[in-house]
Amino acid sequence: QADLASLANGGAGSLTVGCFSMFVRWPLAQAILDFRETNPLVQISVDVGAHESLIEKLDNGAIDLLVSRNSRAWHGGAYRAVELMNDGIVLACSPAHPLARRRATREDCVRFPWVSAPAGSIMRARLADEIRTAQLDVPHIVGALSLELGRELVMSGPYLWHLPGSVARNMAARNEIVILPVTFKMDPGPLCAIWRRERSSTRMSRSFMLALRAAVQVARPHPDTA
Repeated sequence: QADLASLANGGAGSLTVGCFSMFVRWPLAQAILDFRETNPLVQISVDVGAHESLIEKLDNGAIDLLVSRNSRAWHGGAYRAVELMNDGIVLACSPAHPLARRRATREDCVRFPWVSAPAGSIMRARLADEIRTAQLDVPHIVGALSLELGRELVMSGPYLWHLPGSVARNMAARNEIVILPVTFKMDPGPLCAIWRRERSSTRMSRSFMLALRAAVQVARPHPDTA
């Protein structure tokens, strides 16, 4: 109805995108800029939040397209998805943090508080299991899926930040954080553009997916430097 009303008034319809909060700064912002270049009349709205709440909104039609991690084990065959990248998880700190000036180990890292996924989430449970399997104590963790809060804690205190690899590399390129040389086996699944299988993708949503893919490809690191 909103699209028909927009068309009747000389517009080009609307698109509502849901985005997992950790990717709202990048690549979503760049994708919106690129999308607006070729679709200047489309009214675009963005709903930012946790994956679980956004999936519910996708199910009930409140959003047209979801930009988030995707795992078939979570959602079965109810959705279609276009994979954008598989970037893993990294640990980062402020450039002023003591660990930024040395080759930190996991033993060094667990001595400091972290910002990571909220308690009760799948990712938090996987993280705790991996740390315990390495026979280390799980550090104090502030559970927050907010780029604003995470950045403030890291810049103002001794916190380390558990981030998607692509987001961390984008911030490191701006000298906002330093990525620490520790690795994780946990696989959060690829970043995807997701929509309901029974709903056909529209021209607008396909155009936005192309903008997302372009934003990711431009910023994707060379394999030798990743």
